[in-house]
Amino acid sequence: KNKNLLFLSSYEHLTDLYRLTEQMGYYYAGVEEDDISHLNKIAIVDNNNKVLKYYDSFDVTAKEIKEDLEQLLAY
Repeated sequence: KNKNLLFLSSYEHLTDLYRLTEQMGYYYAGVEEDDISHLNKIAIVDNNNKVLKYYDSFDVTAKEIKEDLEQLLAY
């Protein structure tokens, strides 16, 4: 429903993800060896590339993220 939401993965967005993870203090390792190691994080980022909220993906539910997105989109 919300065409203004963009979901990034490393597929065709590796440079963007490097930039974002660096800004958040996270990292990727093993990229050159094709053996990628990384933290499991989810981030909500606005159009100005400001991180609005981030989660440890092991400690958050889809329901929590959905509620946060609905609240952020209401503004």
